[in-house]
Amino acid sequence: MLLNIPTNWSARLLDGLHKLPVGTVYGRLPWEVVGGGRPGAALPYVSRQEAAAHIARVRRLGLDFNYVLNASCLGNSEYDPGVYRQIRELLDWMCEVGVSSTTVTIPYLIEIIKKHYPELRVVASVFCHIDSVDQALFY
Repeated sequence: MLLNIPTNWSARLLDGLHKLPVGTVYGRLPWEVVGGGRPGAALPYVSRQEAAAHIARVRRLGLDFNYVLNASCLGNSEYDPGVYRQIRELLDWMCEVGVSSTTVTIPYLIEIIKKHYPELRVVASVFCHIDSVDQALFY
């Protein structure tokens, strides 16, 4: 069994992971174009540069990093060309810094990732409420 551990972006957290059977560390920055299951105000603030260094350290420890993009709705803004560019810029950054997988809820985002970022493994969010084989096949 390998654990998925949420990050608080602290080096101290990473220092203690060697004691646990961890496979993946996950998290997201608080104010990105695609949100997540927790409000940004509830997340610790770190810059992209700090996050990149943290993700690099996670990877040096031999662990995967999952960047969470599991907003349940973007109000169809993902179809706006400007927002689409912001989403692609975020995904570009994620790949540049070594993110290995992403947890996603919105099917259109999964399509974007599968088409343009085949190196990113996609994990369907619990927010998808997949409860049948047909739904699993859809995602």
